[in-house]
Amino acid sequence: MIMERHNSLFTRIRKGDPLMMILIINLLVFVVLQLHLLKLYVSGEIAVLPWGEDLTLAANSSLQVMMNRPWSLITHLFAHIQPGHFLFNMIALYSMGKLFTTMAPPRKLWLIYFLGGISGYVLFMLSFSGSSIL
Repeated sequence: MIMERHNSLFTRIRKGDPLMMILIINLLVFVVLQLHLLKLYVSGEIAVLPWGEDLTLAANSSLQVMMNRPWSLITHLFAHIQPGHFLFNMIALYSMGKLFTTMAPPRKLWLIYFLGGISGYVLFMLSFSGSSIL
């Protein structure tokens, strides 16, 4: 039973299943960010692990800030700093992704993922553009 799931997972990855690819990219980015934060902590460059620190990868509500780091329009789709945030988002992504792929061709998942992330950013920016917090 476990071997069947294992083979099924690798088969989906080999076939280029968009949902698995997005989940794997998110997982790899999360692991790299956690290792980077751990390196900063161990080296003494930061005193406490900064769960709120976005490492310039997260979206910011200030258009001026975003002009200085345009990459964060894309990186915010994959960057998760807090483990709970990462876990919840991956469960939601898997659930919604499975549902989406039953209603539409799986190859459209990439488009929906990026359009949803960019649309979400625009709504976030419009909602919080006057806030000094975000």
